[in-house]
Amino acid sequence: MKTLLIASLIFFTQAQPIPKGEYEIPDGKGFIELYEKEGKLYGKTVRAENPEMNGFDVLRDFEFKKDKWVGKIYSAEKKKLFKASFVEKDDELKITVSAGLMKKRLTWKKVDEIAEEES
Repeated sequence: MKTLLIASLIFFTQAQPIPKGEYEIPDGKGFIELYEKEGKLYGKTVRAENPEMNGFDVLRDFEFKKDKWVGKIYSAEKKKLFKASFVEKDDELKITVSAGLMKKRLTWKKVDEIAEEES
């Protein structure tokens, strides 16, 4: 019984794998590349419509908590950071951005998935 309890604790406390790859920004202004830095998840702009934005961290300080990734997202439109969370499902990031009582939902599609659809 003790072995089963220890095995269960190890299984449930393992870190969530960090999502990797490139995701298309739905407004067609570029792509976000996810990467790990100091144990947290970040997302930088690559192949942006505005070349000055390339390499800029749009997703910052994301950590896996309970059942989702929680951190901050930068809005170029508002020039401001907002609280955000996301789940990865079927090669998509389902993002919820929070600004006070307001919430906005975004879906970013993994680039590999987009290439398969166009073929």
